[in-house]
Amino acid sequence: MKTQAVFLAGGLVIGLIVGFLGANYVNRSAVHSNGSSGAPSASAGPAQAGSLSESEIRALIAAADAAPADFGLQAETASKLYSESLRTLNPAVMREAARLLTRVEESRRDDRVLIVFIGNVYFDIGAMAKDEDAVLTARRYYERALALQGGDAEVIADIGMTYTMTTPPDYRKALTYYVQAGAADERNERTLEGFVDAYIALGERSKADEYLGRLKAVNAGNRRLAEFEARLAK
Repeated sequence: MKTQAVFLAGGLVIGLIVGFLGANYVNRSAVHSNGSSGAPSASAGPAQAGSLSESEIRALIAAADAAPADFGLQAETASKLYSESLRTLNPAVMREAARLLTRVEESRRDDRVLIVFIGNVYFDIGAMAKDEDAVLTARRYYERALALQGGDAEVIADIGMTYTMTTPPDYRKALTYYVQAGAADERNERTLEGFVDAYIALGERSKADEYLGRLKAVNAGNRRLAEFEARLAK
């Protein structure tokens, strides 16, 4: 899970809680569970009821739009919308979070944590809405983040996953990134999930079984295990 903070002008620190706990982690797993079709994985659970009403969401967005130079408000509102969209799997709400975050970016263009967060938002939009433009935007943000600081296994793995979310998917290209990510952190779950997903898609059963075993060894409760086992059973 990720807990990310955006350091804003004037030394104000706004906590953007984008890893979340419990149900939000489940839903982010759902968003990122590509399977062979790029669709959220049923094993991670369906969309949940939102904690905000439509009117509350509109009010939050209106308040942020009324003060576009208040980067703290933009960041705080984007975090709330992102949380909501993960619970409800609603890409429209997540697009609003992305729009607000681009305002924050204007003042923090070299803030790596913010750049990764925006990449995650676009990645999730791409996964939810099957929006390849959003996927490519996510990739560009991740590449910017790595240019600022390399060696982040999760970011490298996410770049790899973007290659499985376009038409046609390029699993061989994705694997080159998973290898890099594995070199940075051999126990990173996102990386191991990527390996299993790619090898299943490529029909390389023995490799898929090998990395599935590694994934189980790292986390026997990983949310994608049931999905992978079902795909391997076909």
